[in-house]
Amino acid sequence: ATTEVENYRYSLRPVRELYGHTLAGKFGPLALKAVRQKLIDAGLSRNLINQRISRVKRAFKWAVGEELVPPAVYHGLQA
Repeated sequence: ATTEVENYRYSLRPVRELYGHTLAGKFGPLALKAVRQKLIDAGLSRNLINQRISRVKRAFKWAVGEELVPPAVYHGLQA
């Protein structure tokens, strides 16, 4: 069984691979689309892709709550 920490690790890996060099405050809707496309290209199921994208959004929501990124970043990802 996969732990929740591992689920987040798998979910955030493509974010790190594509945008590890980018400030978190600059991560926006187009970046999220690129991450989604990477998951599609990897052949993952729609259900798994949706779960992973939701985890990415939750990670940014947490970061906003900790004042690590501006609230506009999370609001942009909700669009």
